[in-house]
Amino acid sequence: MYNIMIVDQQKSNHEKIRLFLQESKQDFEIIGEVTSAEQAEALLEKMEVHLIVADDVLPKKTGLQLFIDNSEKYPNMHMILFTDYNRFNSSKDIMAQGRMDFLFKPIRRNDVVKSIIHMSQIVDEDVQKRNALKIVRASYENHLSVFRDRFLINLLHGHIDSDSTIYNQMDYFKIPYNNSFTVGVIKLDHYRTYQLALDEEERQFLIFNALNIVSDYVEKNQLGFVFINRYDELSFIFTTEMDEDDLFNHAYNLQELLASVQNIRVTIGLGKTYHRPMFISVSYHQARAALRNSHYLGQGSIIHVNYIPGKGDIAYFYPRDKEQLMIYATVNGHLEASLDYLDVIFEALKVDSHLPKHYYQIMIIDLLVNINRNALENGLSIEDFFKSYVRLGEINTIDNLNQAHTYLKDAISKICTYQLKGLQTSDKALIDALYRYVHTYYASKISLRRAAQFLKTTPYHLEQIIMDKEKQTFYEFCMDIRLNVSKELLKNTTDSITSISEKIGFSNPEYYIAIFKQHFHMSPATFRYDGKDRIIHHSKS
Repeated sequence: MYNIMIVDQQKSNHEKIRLFLQESKQDFEIIGEVTSAEQAEALLEKMEVHLIVADDVLPKKTGLQLFIDNSEKYPNMHMILFTDYNRFNSSKDIMAQGRMDFLFKPIRRNDVVKSIIHMSQIVDEDVQKRNALKIVRASYENHLSVFRDRFLINLLHGHIDSDSTIYNQMDYFKIPYNNSFTVGVIKLDHYRTYQLALDEEERQFLIFNALNIVSDYVEKNQLGFVFINRYDELSFIFTTEMDEDDLFNHAYNLQELLASVQNIRVTIGLGKTYHRPMFISVSYHQARAALRNSHYLGQGSIIHVNYIPGKGDIAYFYPRDKEQLMIYATVNGHLEASLDYLDVIFEALKVDSHLPKHYYQIMIIDLLVNINRNALENGLSIEDFFKSYVRLGEINTIDNLNQAHTYLKDAISKICTYQLKGLQTSDKALIDALYRYVHTYYASKISLRRAAQFLKTTPYHLEQIIMDKEKQTFYEFCMDIRLNVSKELLKNTTDSITSISEKIGFSNPEYYIAIFKQHFHMSPATFRYDGKDRIIHHSKS
């Protein structure tokens, strides 16, 4: 049952509205009858109101203003408003929201009853949607830990590149943090043995139990947080400032706990400490690099990244994901995105001021080779461009950051221009293919979606190409072809106009005649007997 409120300064109208509500036989309960907007607002604060039946003429504040002022605060509130036509004209946008119906004065009984039934259906649909949303919301809150873990994994892998975004999400998921971030990775040793000895449930429980042991220790000592990173690994992020000795002591304690409580042997890799959350992914990659050296530094060890010889900072700071995105954007001719990603890459390169001079030469060649390879893999060969543009002698003269950045900016700009020319040729071929498609199937039901699917592209891309090349919508493009075909039939056959309209895909000959007149300012019959050709042909093969 839904709650209804009557708002009308003439109390004599209240009885009429009650009778209309009874006649509609809808599941409403009248919870209040008031004479002003102020009284209505006081009742809204006390009770949930699903439908207000109101006169627009009220003292101090109109019925329409009552709805406008309270619609956001009470999203379940709907209204039937008795008004006049002039007021309605200024209120069409409100009606378009679907939560209000207007009835023009003088009010007729049948109109009110129909409106009540109509709004009852809308209220019912809205309540069902809101109840369904509540169920989804409850399910979401029950699975919040899943989203928390996804956030942490994305954080480790560098998919969130804004300190403020990271802090906001940490606050949202109630993740404790201070001003220090150190990542450690705990890897279960001899996991292959567990795979052979344990069934699936026991293997899943093994890593879960390890998580509980480590989580209890980390929370008890207020160190930070820990989560499952993959089937055989836990990752922890210490957010408490500590020196290297304290870091190792905590790592040793975790090792001993896992060995004594669960009889699990683990190797722990440790990254460096940073004071910006953006660099959590850097610390994580350092911890994993430390683990990769366990084959000679020993399983069951605690390995800090500082123990690894020959690793410069750029190995961890270089944004390989942005490099891949830059390659994709360049191959597809998206210059702005390509240059943005290139700027991010070169900003990261500033971290290491001791890179050897030939690093930049190798980097340029590597990027150009990867762009060429990606283009080939996607059927977009740019080998001709490389043969005419790339000169190894020129690349070999580059020996600093700025020179490398300038060279790659120029190269990427030229590649994107080259690719766009190829795509423009492809666009012309697409328009020609669409013309042939419509000419073949004009008698059928042609839709943008079906045409795009047939031509192996997206509706959005196809419509953009039509608008760019033909200055028409898809509908107009198809209609021009149909009307040109009908013109040929009118000139060269004795078929009836009804028959011609059916042949070009019109189910209603009256509609065909109306469209023909709209386009050519004469009827099909006049065109046939007048003998004048006023239709412009498409010049397509």
